[in-house]
Amino acid sequence: MPKKLFSKKDWLLAGILFLFVLVIGAGRLEEGLYTWGDDHSAYINEGIAIAEGRFDDIAKINYFYHPSELPDEAKNERLVYSWGYPLQMAVVYKLVGFDRTLYSSIIYYKIPTLLSLALTSSVLYLFFRRRFSTILAFCGALMICLNYELLGLINCLYSDLVFLFFCMLTLLLMECYSERVSLKKPSFLLAVCFAISLLFTYETRLNGLAVCLIALLGHGFAVLKGQRKANKYLGLHVFPYILFALLAFLIEYFWLAPATKNVSDIDGSHFLEFTSFYLSRTIDFLGNIYGRFYFLGYVLAALSVLGFVTGGFSKNLYLQLLLIGTMIVNVLLPYQQGLRYIINVLPIVVMNTLYGLQYILQKLPLCKMPEKTQRVLLLILGVLLVAYPIRSQTIASINLMKRQNTIGINDVYSTDAVEIYRYIQEATPQDAIICFSKPRSLYLNTMRLAFHANINGHQLCDADYYLLNKHEDLDGGLIKKTDVPMKLVMENSGFSLYRITKNDVLAGS
Repeated sequence: MPKKLFSKKDWLLAGILFLFVLVIGAGRLEEGLYTWGDDHSAYINEGIAIAEGRFDDIAKINYFYHPSELPDEAKNERLVYSWGYPLQMAVVYKLVGFDRTLYSSIIYYKIPTLLSLALTSSVLYLFFRRRFSTILAFCGALMICLNYELLGLINCLYSDLVFLFFCMLTLLLMECYSERVSLKKPSFLLAVCFAISLLFTYETRLNGLAVCLIALLGHGFAVLKGQRKANKYLGLHVFPYILFALLAFLIEYFWLAPATKNVSDIDGSHFLEFTSFYLSRTIDFLGNIYGRFYFLGYVLAALSVLGFVTGGFSKNLYLQLLLIGTMIVNVLLPYQQGLRYIINVLPIVVMNTLYGLQYILQKLPLCKMPEKTQRVLLLILGVLLVAYPIRSQTIASINLMKRQNTIGINDVYSTDAVEIYRYIQEATPQDAIICFSKPRSLYLNTMRLAFHANINGHQLCDADYYLLNKHEDLDGGLIKKTDVPMKLVMENSGFSLYRITKNDVLAGS
């Protein structure tokens, strides 16, 4: 680990990266929500509950409307989603509320993910700068944060970008803090920031604990390298971890609650299939950096393997353990989540790519050239690395800004969807229960309890209404298979709402 602090130029470049990615990302903001994967609604629901002091209530509601099989760890009919991201949603809710009439406020809930990606670019630059030249560090940060898939996550309202930010911030602060202590320049403010970063890493995703443990491991390695002074400054080294543990305990047991674990999901039933899948998705990520020049993804992947072998592993053992461990856990799960579950290790993949590139450059006769010539050649290489993503993503953001208000026909906030939400609010009892394939989204937008049919013991006959999304039937043609008596009460081009007639009395009809 390099023993040097960041220069003014480093801070300036980190700031430039933040502003650039912020502007590019802001151009991607959309008023609607194009994906029906309703994790976003679960986060906002939990955030609103935190803001309104109803956390215990939402834990029970989470258990009721969870749209997939509940983990074995869900007990006492309570399910707590990791609340690090919902806590940010709570802040947005306090500032702007949630509009259930025009549904115009959803765009504000995307600001935390936008800020997270922009901040991640700065953190990544500083993280890479500890290992590489200014040019390689700058290019590495841009290659990640200008990736098409990561920019697209701004609009998904998932916790992925927030988790990526806190993971990389935690790893960076661990290195900086351990270095400051070893240099006899410990900073109380830095220690507190590190503890808070550990807290949000831990509380934003269930695998945040693994990142915290890896940070502790890396910190331990740093301490062992300076064994002579280790005992003298041991208290300073462990202080952020003690503060983190204290904060987590106080918040989880005196305000909110610990997130429900899902370790029981691990079964390894798709090991080979998922191993191939995640390797393929990692190459896709690298290929998407250069868009139509997708084949370059294979070149970057080869460089990453080279970098892992020639220095990436030996110089960053704890980071490589995080990479390998994350991949192993994901291939043992019974479901796929694309890049979402490996997003926090993608910077390590790119770090290995930079090591591979650095290794090749060191083998070239550049060292025999004048220093000024070397810098010019490295600058040209840097421009070649990032020219395409800068150009393509800038043009894409400009074009997308022109149709920011355009909402698709199957958007969560399409005209048809908003019409059905309003009808449900106005024409159904407040205690009505609706069967719908995306129950968490329906609850967010109508405040009506909902569940997914044939999941966690829920049956269609237990509901008062059944809502069908005609654009995307995720119930497997349930309307054609069921013998439960229903009456169509409202329909538009996108949705059909049925009242289950045998529940007339319960529905108050």
